[in-house]
Amino acid sequence: KLGTWLPGTGFKSHGTLGKNETWMLDSSRPDDLLGRALAAVEEGDGYRAELDKIRVPIYTTDAEGLVTYWNQACVDFAGRAPQLGSDRWCVTWRLFTLDGDPIPHDQCPMAIAIKQKRSIRTEVALAMRPNGTRVAFRPYPTPLFNRTGELTGAINMLVDITDRKQAESRQK
Repeated sequence: KLGTWLPGTGFKSHGTLGKNETWMLDSSRPDDLLGRALAAVEEGDGYRAELDKIRVPIYTTDAEGLVTYWNQACVDFAGRAPQLGSDRWCVTWRLFTLDGDPIPHDQCPMAIAIKQKRSIRTEVALAMRPNGTRVAFRPYPTPLFNRTGELTGAINMLVDITDRKQAESRQK
């Protein structure tokens, strides 16, 4: 069972995945969607068509952190189209901690995941778009390895948690 991601409003339940349906996010199970994305990547050459069906921001990098693929949800989320061959580690324009301190891209969760060859699941950050708006999100960077254990790249899913963070701030 999958769920529909509704930007700015949260999530709600929505059917199952059919042949021509898009993949959507159930907020209680983001790892399930990431698992589907990882399975698509493991299938090989056709993975980009499968990842294009995902309606949450998801992108891949090579082993050096250069962005190699992104879906339309990344463009919508980041407020910009990544620059193939020059954007490294991240699809966002600028990054900050929740306290507003800048995070250099080479220290973002995706960079750490690649450099340390481990998944990151505990981080939260603010992405700044070129128009100045900020979006709170939880990244899911996951290194990719070949059959011999060599790092080949990474995949990252960005879950918008802006509404939740705003609600938490109002309660304080």
